[in-house]
Amino acid sequence: MSPEEVSARGEGFAAAHNSHDIDRIMSWYSDDLDLSEYGVGALAMDKAQARAFIGGMLEACHCLQLTTIAHYGGAEWSVWEYSLQFKHIKASPALPGEPDGRVVRMRGAALQWWNGNGQIYKERAYANWMEEK
Repeated sequence: MSPEEVSARGEGFAAAHNSHDIDRIMSWYSDDLDLSEYGVGALAMDKAQARAFIGGMLEACHCLQLTTIAHYGGAEWSVWEYSLQFKHIKASPALPGEPDGRVVRMRGAALQWWNGNGQIYKERAYANWMEEK
């Protein structure tokens, strides 16, 4: 897989999240998913748990926008560096503080393992909370 193909795959993954369509997002993940989001302490999620987690984040995070900073890798693995921004509008166990409409910014990286069908079967995401306004 060329670097351009890896980047295009990563942009498709980010676009799915930016669509806020849970079915479109989940189509990127395999049925045997093992997902850990270390930045918010959501660890060892299977696909059903990941769907609930991501769905909850979409409800709590108005105007969620993922931006790819860099995407490296090959056919079977990738490293995705990203920034994330949203307005905190609903309480969520994954988000600190009260939902007061503040803008939240995060920066993170995810290690992703891909199967032969072009779906992620394992992901380890690490994020850091940035300034709030």
